[in-house]
Amino acid sequence: MIQRRGSGNESTIDAGRLLGADGCALCRERDDAAETWLRWFEIEHHSDPGTLTALGSSSGFCPAHTRRLVALDKPAVLRRPWEFVLRAAIDRVERLIATGRAPALSPCPLCAGADARSRAAADTLIAMLADPHVGEVLKERHGLCHPHLRSLLSRLSPAQAAVAADVVRAELDQDAVTTVAGIDPDAVPRSRLYPLVADHHEPADRPPAQRLADDLNAGSCPCCRQIGRAENTYLTWLVAEDEPGERDLRLCPRHLHDLVQRAGEESRAARARRAAVQAQVEEVAASARPLSGQRRRRRPAHDDVTDRYRRAVANLDGDRTCRVCRSAASAADRCLALIRACADDRHVQAALEGGHGLCLRHGERLTGARGAERFGRRLLTRLRQSAWELNEDTLKQAWALRHEPVGREATSWRRVPTIVDGRAYLGLSEDDLWR
Repeated sequence: MIQRRGSGNESTIDAGRLLGADGCALCRERDDAAETWLRWFEIEHHSDPGTLTALGSSSGFCPAHTRRLVALDKPAVLRRPWEFVLRAAIDRVERLIATGRAPALSPCPLCAGADARSRAAADTLIAMLADPHVGEVLKERHGLCHPHLRSLLSRLSPAQAAVAADVVRAELDQDAVTTVAGIDPDAVPRSRLYPLVADHHEPADRPPAQRLADDLNAGSCPCCRQIGRAENTYLTWLVAEDEPGERDLRLCPRHLHDLVQRAGEESRAARARRAAVQAQVEEVAASARPLSGQRRRRRPAHDDVTDRYRRAVANLDGDRTCRVCRSAASAADRCLALIRACADDRHVQAALEGGHGLCLRHGERLTGARGAERFGRRLLTRLRQSAWELNEDTLKQAWALRHEPVGREATSWRRVPTIVDGRAYLGLSEDDLWR
C-alpha cells in the first residue's frame, strides 16, 4: 500500500490522493489548487494586502485566469484588485516614459500557487514511480498526460521513464485529447471567443496606415487583435488542410485543445498529432526498458542503447515549437513594425487620440522605438481614465451616493483587461463581447 510521503510539510502531497481519481494526477493537483485559490479569492482574498501587492507586481492575472474571474460576473470581487493593478501599471508606464526601463513583472499569483502545488505533486509522483504497482494504477486511472511526462523526463531514471512512458502510451491507445494535451479548464471558454474573433476580419485590403487606424478605432489593442486573428486563421486553415505536414501539426497543449474544440478528436489534424505524439512516447518507453535494470547488472549499457534512449528523450522534449504560437508571435511583431512605420501618419495619430491604443503588454514592447512616446502617453492616459472610472464605480456603491445615476463606469471592471493585457479577450473589445 502506498503511504503518505513525509509529514508536517505543507508542500508534501498525499500519494494516495494522487492515485485516487481519474485523469492526470499532476493536472488535477494544479487545477484543484487553482480552484481553491479562486474560491478563497472570491470569498475574502480579493481584499488581502499580500494578494493585492502580488497582483500589482504581476500587472494582473494571466489571460486564462482573467477570463475565469471576469466570467464570475462579480464586480465587487474585482474592483479592489483592479485598482491595485491599474495603480501599479500607471507607475510602470511613467517609469518607462521617463527612463525607458521598468522592473521585471512577477508571474500571475494564481499560476504561481497552482504551479507550486503541481511541482510538489511531481516530486511525490517521481518517488512513487520506483514502485511497479504504481504504473498499473496510473494506467487504470489515466493518471499521466503527455505534457507532464515531458516535464518529468529530465528528472527520471530510465526505469522510472519506462514506467511513466508506458502509462502515457497505454492511454494514447484510447485516443483521449487530455492524454495528448493535458487537462485544460480554459478550452471551452476560449472556444466561445474564437467565433467572435472570426467575425472581425483584418482590414487587409486597406493601405497600411488605414489598416492600423481601423484597428486603433476598434476598441482594443491592435496587436492583441492581430494575435487573436492569427491563431484563429491558422487553426481554421489546419482543420481544412487535407494533408498537413509534420511541422504544421506541432501544436502546444492549449492550441491542440483549441483545434479539438472546433474540429473534434477524430479530425484529420487531431488524429495526426496524436499519432506523432504516440510514436515519440513509444520510442521513449522502448528505449528506456533495456536500461531499466542497469544498476542491478552493475555494468554500463552499450553506448548505442544509451544513445537511443537519449535521442528518444530529446525528440520528445524538443517537440515544443507550436505553429500557432509562432504565427501569433509573428503577428504581434508585424503589428509593432506597422506602428513604427506609420507613427507619423496623420490618420494613425488621429485614431490614436480617439481610439484605444496599445495595451500595457504591447506598449512596453514599443519602448525606445519611433513613435513610442506618443503611444506610451496614450497608454498612460487610458490607464488613468480606467482608474478614474473604476474609482467612480466604487464610490457609487456607497449608500450616500445611491441617488446618483449609474453610468458607463458600472462596467469599467470589464474593460480593465483590454488595457492591461488584451490577450485575455483574444484581442476583442468590450463591445465585441457584450453587445
